[in-house]
Amino acid sequence: GEKKGFHLSSLYSPVGWYSWQQAVEDFLHAKESEQLLKVWINTTLGETWVDKGEVPDWKQLFNRREFFPVGTVPKGEVVLTAGVDVQKDRLEVEVVAWGKSRESWSIDYRVFEGDTGSGEVWGKLSELLSHHFIGENGLEYMISMMAVDAGYATQEVYNWVRSHQGSGRVMAVKGVNKALVPLSSPSRVDITVGGQKLKR
Repeated sequence: GEKKGFHLSSLYSPVGWYSWQQAVEDFLHAKESEQLLKVWINTTLGETWVDKGEVPDWKQLFNRREFFPVGTVPKGEVVLTAGVDVQKDRLEVEVVAWGKSRESWSIDYRVFEGDTGSGEVWGKLSELLSHHFIGENGLEYMISMMAVDAGYATQEVYNWVRSHQGSGRVMAVKGVNKALVPLSSPSRVDITVGGQKLKR
């Protein structure tokens, strides 16, 4: 069914919670950086940030659109990647084809509903990893690399990635909620679901 969402400014906070004085102080600090100001507007005012700058003519973008069936890989030399968002009750996956000069096409978007704490939903993800996408040129393509967000159901993600380690086509990734954080190098995760260390 439909889900309704609401935006509510922190300025409506009850007396004794988040004060207007604190909001002003936070704003004065945030306006020193566009990134901080964006966060302040989104989280304190509950409003959408609008980027400043030139907006391309919509007709120009509209005229560049291409039509191809979902799940079909466009012509040319392409590589397929997939990104997986993990939620409590589902996995959401986007498959993207990458061509020369960083041109990209969204090939497929799938939602695998189910408890991510159980094995069934992960089996569906394994099937997608093995899926052969058909190209406009008649060739078959498989996902070359799949990145799975380990921010939720972390241990389940690590276990699934480890079970496909031999393919060299999957990795767990974690985002951070801060701007300008340097990328970190890959690291090994050495525990099982029960918290026991794995022997190497």
